[in-house]
Amino acid sequence: MAIAEGVDIPIWLNTACSPELPLREVVARAGGIGYNGLEVMAFLEEGGDRAGALDFAASHISAKRLTVDSANDILSMFSDAGMGLTLGVYHNMLTADMDQASANLDQLVSVINAAHLLGGRRNGVSVGTFAGMDATLDYDGNLEKFGAVFGPVLSYAAALGIDVSFENCQMEGWMATGQRDSLCNLAGTYQLRSMMVDAVGGAENLLWIPDPSHGLAQGDGVQGVLRALLMETPSRIRALHIKDTDNNNPEALHVRAMRGGFAPPASQRAHEWDVYGGRPTLIGFGGGGDMDWTEYLRGGATLLARGDGSYKPVIVENEDVWSKQTGNPAATWQANHAAHLNLAPLCYPLTDQGYQFNHTQRQVLQTPSVSEGMLLKTHASVVRAYAGK
Repeated sequence: MAIAEGVDIPIWLNTACSPELPLREVVARAGGIGYNGLEVMAFLEEGGDRAGALDFAASHISAKRLTVDSANDILSMFSDAGMGLTLGVYHNMLTADMDQASANLDQLVSVINAAHLLGGRRNGVSVGTFAGMDATLDYDGNLEKFGAVFGPVLSYAAALGIDVSFENCQMEGWMATGQRDSLCNLAGTYQLRSMMVDAVGGAENLLWIPDPSHGLAQGDGVQGVLRALLMETPSRIRALHIKDTDNNNPEALHVRAMRGGFAPPASQRAHEWDVYGGRPTLIGFGGGGDMDWTEYLRGGATLLARGDGSYKPVIVENEDVWSKQTGNPAATWQANHAAHLNLAPLCYPLTDQGYQFNHTQRQVLQTPSVSEGMLLKTHASVVRAYAGK
């Protein structure tokens, strides 16, 4: 049975697992194995910033080229499939590289514009992203920079009715080798997340997408990850990312970085930036990982409940060593299917057809009344319009 009586949590899929497929095929495949929605990736199509790390990126929507008509076509596609959607653009927005920062923030603003064209809050469409960090600044400096950079962006997004959600990935591998540590994301710890809210004046459209695998990789343990989750403010939770971590594999020599307080010698690392424990896995596939999903989702359900009987989604993010990382698309979709099957008894009610989502709970997508003319096209124009407000 579900983790609690009356729970009916939609299960979505992050599209970064299949960059080679067009969006229409991802919709068809995901819907065909029971997923209720997609987090649609809209990364930079050129000039990305994930150098040195495994690449889990995709561009299933071209945000800069989206029009009212093409947005309505996307809404019709999802509506016909009975699925919801949200958008994601996960770059280091605070990077010290000014050219890269400009490209990243322009893309973020373009994705916010795209979310508006897709109906924004009216259709449950928000934007997921990373804050990242500037490796040349300490934490106080990064918090100040976060306020300066994201204050205008969040104000602009709020004016359009768009929520911006930050994920807690430690962004290992995004910081140049030799920096003081490998954490490259302000949202990587609970303490910094609370300070981020203060840095932008408590902006109500700043939300979170917690991913338990990142806490596990930092050595927090299942109970530590759950405690951190339950400390969050329910109104600031957009969704939960579903990804696991295996901290007990013999290849994870870098676990010593967490247990002994030092990183392993470079000769023993899979990558030069490899200082955290664990490798990504997925619930129900290849043995899974260290997370107790029943316990985690039982606690998480209280944060996902909207108050009207419906629930915010959990979103499967496949970076799994047994599937996505093999480079075999068939294995990737096997894992996607397995994850959904394993989550269904925890998230859905038991019906005559087995564990099934109650589709009367899904958000009906509507054609929004929007104007492209009201959109500010670049990050620079957003700063000019909203800085200091």
